[in-house]
Amino acid sequence: MLPQSGSLTLMAQPRHLRFAPITEAIIDIKVANSGATARSFDALRSELRDVYPLVEEPVVSETTLRIRGGRLQTSNLKTPASGLHFKSADSLTVVQLRSDGFTLNRLKPYTSWELLFPEVKRLWPLYFRRLPVASVNVKRIAVRYINHMKLPIEPGQDLGDYLTAPAATPPGTPTNISSFLNRVVVHDPETASVVSITQSLPGNTGPSQVLTVLLDIDAFQLDGLSTGIDSLEPKFEQLRNLKNKIFFAHITEKTASLYA
Repeated sequence: MLPQSGSLTLMAQPRHLRFAPITEAIIDIKVANSGATARSFDALRSELRDVYPLVEEPVVSETTLRIRGGRLQTSNLKTPASGLHFKSADSLTVVQLRSDGFTLNRLKPYTSWELLFPEVKRLWPLYFRRLPVASVNVKRIAVRYINHMKLPIEPGQDLGDYLTAPAATPPGTPTNISSFLNRVVVHDPETASVVSITQSLPGNTGPSQVLTVLLDIDAFQLDGLSTGIDSLEPKFEQLRNLKNKIFFAHITEKTASLYA
């Protein structure tokens, strides 16, 4: 059980963290009315083989439930999804080329934005040129970072030592918190961006152990989007900077020092 924080805690100073607690980084571009199928991207199998030798064609599974003669019957239908997944040899970097968009996923250990985004700049034009419909619109771009922060909480220690906005209960209710889930959506008028922020602590935590707190930051833009990567790049930079600002606003120096 954790006592809820009773005082305002100062945020960490934004800086590079050598061992950032990022378990997945996602750079995403959604498109509308592309007309693409998995076959649209077949030619890239050989073109991307040096960096992404593993190729998967995901399937969509649909389960139907029916009651006949008083008995429940199920049927499963699996159909190929409209796209391909290209994976690095270690499966830590995944490029999704789909009818509804392009996604680059990087799993733990995270490298850096300076290594990740140039790969988006290289691959997006390859994806876009293979869409069968010429008048495709970009409807959403996003930068999403999922962090799992391992915090060495001692019995009775205030979670506010590590988080600037930990969960709290109203006055008059028990104050020992064993788990929480909090999600807020904020708007940044300066960049016309929206950010979904999820902070959670799973239940069943013991009185003395390392707690893993999830901080999931999904920053995106919906309006005024071009298909050209040179036009999209400054917008992605805005999302990245906003994501970083929000991350450090949620943690204290004590947390930052764990990953410096």
